[in-house]
Amino acid sequence: MPKWTLTKHEGAIEVSSWELPGELSEQQVEDIVRRLVCRSLSDDEIINSSVDGPHRYVLLDRNDDPKVIHMGEKPYFIAQLID
Repeated sequence: MPKWTLTKHEGAIEVSSWELPGELSEQQVEDIVRRLVCRSLSDDEIINSSVDGPHRYVLLDRNDDPKVIHMGEKPYFIAQLID
């Protein structure tokens, strides 16, 4: 049965991991990851990551890999669906 694995990394060190139900949609898991990333950001970082413009931060942007959800930095989170 498929499941999502979600890991939190501080640099090269994996500090936490969770298993999420495989029934969750990719968008639901992406929302969870984005919320976790926000916990470590300042108000200014959240705002600057949420608006368009030349000085926009990418802290809440998802990577381009369609098979993995990777978001954040210091800490960063990785989620992927495992069959």
